[in-house]
Amino acid sequence: MNSNQFDVIVIGGGPAGGNAAYHLSKNNISVGFFEKSELPRHKVCAGGITRRAAKLYSPDLGEISENECSHLELFLDLKSPKPFVSSADSPLVTMVMRNQFDYALIQLAKSNGAQIFEKTLVKGVISKKDHVEICTDKGQFQSKYLILADGAAGRLAKLLDWPDHRRLVPAAEIELPVNIDIMARFQNKARFDFGQITKGYAWVFPKRSHLSIGILSHNKKTLRIELSRYLKFLGINTPQKGLNLKGHMIPMSPRKAPFIRKRIMLVGDSAGFVDPITAEGISYALQSGFLASQALLENNMKLKGVKEYYENAINKEIVREIRIALILAKIIYGPPALRSFLFGIAGDHFCKALTKIINGEKTYFDYLTDLKSYRHFTSRLYKNLFPALKDS
Repeated sequence: MNSNQFDVIVIGGGPAGGNAAYHLSKNNISVGFFEKSELPRHKVCAGGITRRAAKLYSPDLGEISENECSHLELFLDLKSPKPFVSSADSPLVTMVMRNQFDYALIQLAKSNGAQIFEKTLVKGVISKKDHVEICTDKGQFQSKYLILADGAAGRLAKLLDWPDHRRLVPAAEIELPVNIDIMARFQNKARFDFGQITKGYAWVFPKRSHLSIGILSHNKKTLRIELSRYLKFLGINTPQKGLNLKGHMIPMSPRKAPFIRKRIMLVGDSAGFVDPITAEGISYALQSGFLASQALLENNMKLKGVKEYYENAINKEIVREIRIALILAKIIYGPPALRSFLFGIAGDHFCKALTKIINGEKTYFDYLTDLKSYRHFTSRLYKNLFPALKDS
């Protein structure tokens, strides 16, 4: 095979593209991996790797871990400073810097034979009947299939006129060095505040020597103001030089099928695979990258089988989950009074359920089809609506 020809080309250096490249290359599929930036490249991201994501990740997280959090704190109501807390014996969330996390996966793919083309800008994609061609600033390349993992911006998907149904929501974060006393307050805890931000939420993730603090809000204009207010609420002084915010967009809803057109497959943020409750996309990025590789491997690169396998797997394992979570997200990000009422009834149950989802023990679909969950909620709701029955 010529140096500019591959079985599969992967575009995008995040976990979706990296995982696809890794699983394909370890199965003797020739892979060309293209990234426009120099590797390892900086990535704006809170860097919280859930246990579910860790199970899908091949490199050793211990080597790049910034911190391990075995406690999950959910603050859901301004009126009640007490959080819902879930704890575990092993880490629920491992904190990393994304440049190291992504690069470790790419290096594994490289060690299996994948050819890495960094600082290479893909300018265009041409889809033919039996192959795909890409035009870059370093020449033209060809492959049987293309896995497109170019992130939330989805520049190449736009060039391909891929219908976009994603709802992109702005987020901003700051990597903030703090003193020992403040670090101690947040040590070993992943904190989420759903009552502080207008139609959004805030987080605090403790790293090795600093805090990653950020917010997601449907109102882009108030990001800086709301983050400053959140820091004040936490008792953290705003840096004298001001907030050095890093902003990015998060797709809070997916594209509609198909996720494969001709010989091009969408994965990760480019497809809109993000949990609409937690805005966590690394799990679905890793999973969709893996499913793309399996669709190709299980069907011997035959187009009909690849299409059927990938669409079915994506819809069953990812899209169905997101659709269920979207319904719950309307409650969590909806009217504060409704959220306070519902979580006053079943907040502890929700927190434990979310922890099991983060762990990879359960899925949203599992809970949707679990009659015990309905009975538990209905019983709590009934007793709250009719207090006199509590002691009966």
